[in-house]
Amino acid sequence: MVQGPWVGKPNQSQKNLEPGRNLSHFPEVRLSHLSPGDGPEPHPGEDGVHTINFACTPPSLARGPQHPQPRRPLFSLEVYGSDAFHKLPGPCTVPADSHVFVEAALARPSPNQGLSLRLCFVSPSSDPARHSPFLVLRRGCPAEPSVTFFSASPGAPYRARLSFRLRPLFNASVQFLHCQLGLCYQGTAPHGPHQPPPV
Repeated sequence: MVQGPWVGKPNQSQKNLEPGRNLSHFPEVRLSHLSPGDGPEPHPGEDGVHTINFACTPPSLARGPQHPQPRRPLFSLEVYGSDAFHKLPGPCTVPADSHVFVEAALARPSPNQGLSLRLCFVSPSSDPARHSPFLVLRRGCPAEPSVTFFSASPGAPYRARLSFRLRPLFNASVQFLHCQLGLCYQGTAPHGPHQPPPV
């Protein structure tokens, strides 16, 4: 992309514009053969110059008015094998019928924002769109008798912790926890709903 200011003569289409209408640019580019053999030899009396006329639209007119888009909140979801919530290298390994400890948090915490867990389920599939009968949370409430919530720290409303028992419901060595998270606002929430998909 090349940007002006440009100096040149209007082409034929530009000459036919309505009176009083202004154009910001009249660009003209000249291409010439730099060495013999790069193209046909010019005829006698010709300078070997080819002219291409084109019109440029200022970027501000091409894109139209720009409106700032609200920043989408970013969440993190971690799974642990103990209530110490200590991250170990590699995937979390939990024996069947033992407890899984979950921590969800806002990646960009703000003083007027909190976090809510709306839906959680365990599935042998990594696709959160596939249905699973192993519901952990539904509408923010426990859907599994073994669910236990941990008290939120007063200084960390952007974090939520819970645990549940990993029942041997699926005959799969690898299982996935999918959760849908939401934002809670103190005061007036910004315009536009925040309905993030399951992660």
